[in-house]
Amino acid sequence: MNDVNRPSVDLKAAAILLAINVAIAMFISSLVKAPGYMDAEYYYAGGVQLFNGNGFTEPYVWNYLDGIDTLPRPSHTYWMPLVSILSTGGMWLTGGASFFSARLLFVLLFIFTPVVVVLIATGLGVERKFAILAGYLALFPGYYLPYFVTTDGFIVYVLLGGMYFFTVHRIFRTSQSHARQWFCLGVISGLMHLTRADGLMWFITAGLLWLIANFNKKQKHEEKQPISHPPMYLLLMIVGYLLPMGLWYWRNLSLYSSLMSPVGARVLWLTDYDQLFTFPPSNLTPQFWLSSGMDNILKDRLSALGNNIGTFVAVQNNIYLLPLTVIGFIKLRKRVEFRTAIFLWLLTLTVMTVVYPYAGMRGGFFHSGAGFQVMFWISSAVGLDAFVQFMTDKRRWDGAQAWRFFSALLVVVGLIFTTYISYSLVFDPSSHENQWSAGWQKHHALSEKLMAMDISEDSIVMINDPPGFYLATNQPAIVIPDGDIHTTLEVADIYEAELLIIEENHVNGLDDLYENPRDLPGLDYIGNLTDAKIFRFISTNDG
Repeated sequence: MNDVNRPSVDLKAAAILLAINVAIAMFISSLVKAPGYMDAEYYYAGGVQLFNGNGFTEPYVWNYLDGIDTLPRPSHTYWMPLVSILSTGGMWLTGGASFFSARLLFVLLFIFTPVVVVLIATGLGVERKFAILAGYLALFPGYYLPYFVTTDGFIVYVLLGGMYFFTVHRIFRTSQSHARQWFCLGVISGLMHLTRADGLMWFITAGLLWLIANFNKKQKHEEKQPISHPPMYLLLMIVGYLLPMGLWYWRNLSLYSSLMSPVGARVLWLTDYDQLFTFPPSNLTPQFWLSSGMDNILKDRLSALGNNIGTFVAVQNNIYLLPLTVIGFIKLRKRVEFRTAIFLWLLTLTVMTVVYPYAGMRGGFFHSGAGFQVMFWISSAVGLDAFVQFMTDKRRWDGAQAWRFFSALLVVVGLIFTTYISYSLVFDPSSHENQWSAGWQKHHALSEKLMAMDISEDSIVMINDPPGFYLATNQPAIVIPDGDIHTTLEVADIYEAELLIIEENHVNGLDDLYENPRDLPGLDYIGNLTDAKIFRFISTNDG
């Protein structure tokens, strides 16, 4: 492997990759016709708010952890805002707020991803054939494919993660202007943090890298002269980080009188995932967490570890790439960018297992892992070469022929695996109907049902998925809190909610009301739509 300063790519290979991925993007986009799940709906709805001139506010509540009990309210107190900002960019380009517009930039980023992977791999000094294979592996990303073309941060994290490790490489292994590279590393870290809260770990790691670079007297560039990394470089990195993050910190200070939202601290004390919807949030304390018992605390973290390791095997490495990824990382372990990837991956695994186990199990590690995909694809290609070389030495294979056969086989297996997984994610395996859009369609049907019942568009609805319901109805909504009917009535009174819609997926405390819908003090049962039971909140003084 050779170090090069300027990445370049074979134009023919780039054109082929681009043409294939345009076809893939068009095909998967034709199947993914809606955001698909609450995260993507939330980012899309946030983009609509920005596009409509409402700023970072939202007329819906999907959790109560920030302690704000008014509507409209400040947005993005749990999730970070960059994905919504990018979705707004697509709306500005097209002049409309459709889902097509909202995901436009994400689809374009996905289309160019394989070529970017080849450029990054080449920039890391990887041989041309390894870089091209890595680009082809990026064409068929398994579980990630449908998520790359919706309004979520997956594809953004893939590209920013790749750029992060490429910049680390340039700092430590080239003689380029290191002032500029440290600044760029700060900007990339800031964009990652603006995409996901765990992006802060990437910035902290960048600071650790400066310490390593500054005190590692053995670091030399290609002219064998020691490289200096003065404190000014650290300052430049911080300035770069604050370019995207500075205004967000200022906003947090104005809202909470602190740099961070209080949500992250409260999530520390969950003892199951449904407590994400706890009300009041002050119930989540260290004492509450300890009261669940150390046996349960340890058991849940072991469960999270098993789940996250499964995500590493099946999602981040598509199962069949895992041995090659491991071999590739072993072979590349002396390179600082790959050591950094290993450190950051282990740090992410630890945080998503020990600190935030419930978020980790329910998609957090799935999301965070996207930042390492470029390095996994590159290491898989390097690992395949190591395997071919080993078998060539042991079994006297024709190395060139074996490389062509196995690299083609990986691409074919990737095509089959990605097709199967994408189909199972988008379509119901039994009915073969598009389940990705099921929630979207259901919310539109509920909207028509409420119109037929003469429900005012200004009425606040308590429902399982407020952002999705808002997108379908343009109606304010709040989430059903974790707890029983008394908690539900308390929250409804505070927010002046008018309707309660209980669906099949609901909190345990409302099981009886869902199975046996009826009038209760403060609540009238007024109808249903398929599995959704509709109730009207009433004042107990109304008689």
